[in-house]
Amino acid sequence: MYLSTGSTGTRVIPSVFAETVRERAVRMHQKNAWKTQGSGAQFMSGGMLWGARDHDPAEMRIEITGLTRGEQPSDLIYSLDTDDLAGVFLLRDFGAEEQRLFHSTDRRVCDLSGDSAESRLACAVRYRNGIWNIGIMSMDGSGLSEATEGDSVDRAPSWIPERPHEIVFQSAGIGRDRNGVAVGLGPFRLETLDITSGEMTCIAEDPQHDLLAPRFDQAGNLFFIRRPHQSLNERPSLGRGLLDLVLAPFRLLLAIYHWLNFFSVRNSGQPLNTQSNQRQRQMDLKKMVIYGNMVNVERALEKEAEAESPSLVPKSWELVRQTSGGEESVIARGVLAFDLALDGTIIHTNGSAVFRETVDRKSERLIESQFIEHIVACA
Repeated sequence: MYLSTGSTGTRVIPSVFAETVRERAVRMHQKNAWKTQGSGAQFMSGGMLWGARDHDPAEMRIEITGLTRGEQPSDLIYSLDTDDLAGVFLLRDFGAEEQRLFHSTDRRVCDLSGDSAESRLACAVRYRNGIWNIGIMSMDGSGLSEATEGDSVDRAPSWIPERPHEIVFQSAGIGRDRNGVAVGLGPFRLETLDITSGEMTCIAEDPQHDLLAPRFDQAGNLFFIRRPHQSLNERPSLGRGLLDLVLAPFRLLLAIYHWLNFFSVRNSGQPLNTQSNQRQRQMDLKKMVIYGNMVNVERALEKEAEAESPSLVPKSWELVRQTSGGEESVIARGVLAFDLALDGTIIHTNGSAVFRETVDRKSERLIESQFIEHIVACA
């Protein structure tokens, strides 16, 4: 995490918990290194046959999945996810002290939205079967309860100003085949939820677009990101079929290579290509998943090589404002994430820089960085 202020510049706020997890993984890796090297690898080949391999700690997934304001002006609350567990943490005085609020191995909590007036958090709760529900908990991490249910993906909740019992969120239905396997998502629509009565109301939908990350301002205007919907269950095309036919021999050769690589690791403890792990890590850094869509960062940077602050998402990702009367206007294009400051100021990011919308509808660049996924206005 990074904190940027007008007076002191930008500084890094490290996650103490993430550092602890990484250090523990390094110690375990060093302790078990003999199992993956030389004769130790041959001795443990039976276990490796079933996939019980020791992994490099550098490949461990540690991801910040949510960030929001806390009860005090200098408090931040963030959620973190790893392969083994997830948690929610409080940072006091912008990172001077870290406190664990919640952790779990079976439920993943992300997309945080804080309500300091009522000392509570709205969040998205993910399960291993692909279902996401909206959850509510106290700001001390206790009393997590789920406010939505069903075969859907409910994400990005946000408290509605002047309506203390209501939240707005994005929701998409999950399409499944006759065996119950998820095969696609419908377009994300926007819904409000009364957490006291459980009543839900759809306030915006578009069959051709996903509507994401909704926020209401004090004046009752609705802000959200609109992007073209990408169906995971598209009809097969003749062109795609011909391409698969041409690539079939290369895919077969790749499968044979991985088969031989498996036996090389099993018998010698070394892969055929010792640089494969490094290349995989570089590939992972070139991609981001934003609300279910894979964003190819490398391709985006190549496309905007001449831009001062290249956008990591297409221009078709638009930040939209909808008035209480239903009138829509596009605030900015190429928007990956945004937030509303307490005074109503709009800040947004294209993944490479953070911008503020000025009174005369111009974007003022505040800071530049890399791979910006979440953004919160602290004041």
